[in-house]
Amino acid sequence: MSGSALLVWLEYRPEEVKLNLRELKHYSRKGASGNRVNFFFCGACGSTICGTMEGRPSLFLTAGVFDETDWILPGVHLWKGSAQKWLQRSAGTLNVF
Repeated sequence: MSGSALLVWLEYRPEEVKLNLRELKHYSRKGASGNRVNFFFCGACGSTICGTMEGRPSLFLTAGVFDETDWILPGVHLWKGSAQKWLQRSAGTLNVF
């Protein structure tokens, strides 16, 4: 999804977040499930801000939008089967795919 070794997303209900997606640039593609994955990013610097997935009502914010990130603890590892060999799984997380 990110083109990187990892991406930290935090899942929220849309009503929990005050964000005007119309102010952001948008990129959409078909995900591995066949559903659309939508990325919203800053038009000035290109930083990914959030994402949505077709069929899922959540808004996924990237960890980089928060000033403080010490409180973020991974709960799920997606696509673990294609992870870089040097990436260590966090204790207590669920592996998916």
